[in-house]
Order: sequence, then structure tokens, then C-alpha cells
Amino acid sequence: MKARLRSNGDTRLLPNTARTDPLYRTSLMPIDRSGNVKMDTLENIFLVQRVKAWCTVNDLYRDLEDLAASPFESGRRRVSMRMLRYRRDGLLIRMKIKGRLTEYKLSERGENRLIHFWKKFGLLTPPPEWQLMGEKGRTAKELADLRMSLFKEITQKQTERLLNNTPLRTPKVRTVLKFGSTARPMRARLLPG
Repeated sequence: MKARLRSNGDTRLLPNTARTDPLYRTSLMPIDRSGNVKMDTLENIFLVQRVKAWCTVNDLYRDLEDLAASPFESGRRRVSMRMLRYRRDGLLIRMKIKGRLTEYKLSERGENRLIHFWKKFGLLTPPPEWQLMGEKGRTAKELADLRMSLFKEITQKQTERLLNNTPLRTPKVRTVLKFGSTARPMRARLLPG
């Protein structure tokens, strides 16, 4: 595999990236830092979850394919990696069925993050003067109404869970052990006194 030189004149070699290697199918560009991609993913997981109770990567990929959003052009692998990352962050609950087939569901933390995005982007209310925007305005109003009903549904479920004292099982986020914490007991054993 070839490598390329850094642009600042540094002689150290860089490994192949998505731009230089045509065999590397998972595109890393463009990266969305606003949270729109995460919001779309969580929203679609919740919509599939309402119908089927659990959501597979294939279910989600089919839904996201309809949006024709550029971060999803690279295929199922990209979507599955995103779902694994969100599960590690505690936004999803994972259930293994058999082999590599897994299903996902929004955790309580994921529901809260979805509500946060809806409020952040102002998607719970239709845009001002939507009547004058034609078809686009009517679509925006329908989407805002749908999100508002989903928002009410999520908050109602969360209050029911609080009353029944049965919270959703939120997976633990993986904690990284520092080297010092494992080295101290070893040092004590090796160097007595």
C-alpha cells in the first residue's frame, strides 16, 4: 500500500485515507459536527422502534437511504459503525439475536438526546410564515406536528417509567483504566516493604 507525504514538508509518511485509496469504501467526508446526522439516526431508530419495538441496521439503512444524505452514501458498514458508537455512548440499547445480527433500541439517554436536538434545531414548531412557503412550508409544518406528537409520547413514557420506578436499562459506557491504577498493586507485590 502506498503512502503520501504530509503537506507541510514533513518527511514522515501517512497511511492511506478515504481520499487516496479507492478500495477504502467508508467515506469519512463530509463530517457533520452540528448533530444533524445523529438526530436523523436517532429519530429513524425511534420511528422503526415504534413499529417493530427493535431496529436492525438494515431497517435503519433502508430509512436513511430515502433521505439521500451524503454521510450515508458509503453503505451499511458506515451505519452499523455509527450505531455501535452510539451504543458505546449509552444512547442505544443493543440485543444480540444470533451471530452478528443485532437489534437496537433508544435508551433513556438516547431519548433525551433526541429531544435536545429537536429543541436545539427548533423542529418542534413549524417555521414562521410557513403558509407563504408553499409545499415546502406545508411539509415543514407536518414534520413539526409529527415531532411534537413524538416528543409528547416520549415524555409521557418517561413519566410513566418514573411513576412505576422501572427505568430503561442504559448500558454502561466503557471506562478506560489508567496505567497507574494497575501498576500500583503490581509494584506492591514485586517490591515488598
